[in-house]
Amino acid sequence: MLKLLFWIYVMIISYLSFIPHSPPSIHYIDKIKHCLAFIVFAFLIQKSYKINNLFTMVYVVLFGVFGVFDVLADVTGGLIFILFSQKI
Repeated sequence: MLKLLFWIYVMIISYLSFIPHSPPSIHYIDKIKHCLAFIVFAFLIQKSYKINNLFTMVYVVLFGVFGVFDVLADVTGGLIFILFSQKI
């Protein structure tokens, strides 16, 4: 069930990444959205496929390569998930 949810999430993120967006009214809100989206992405991929933190980050980086600052926001989201998942 988690694998299906993961792939649905991947399709949603992919779709949202390619549709045109108007400039955000709040500075850096796009990067915050990236970070939050990739916290969820990291959680879903790690729990669905039982992969370790290194492979989680590899997939986060590979999937998030749309721009330098986008990758930084995506990696931040992945790292936040990994840091918090170690506490749980």
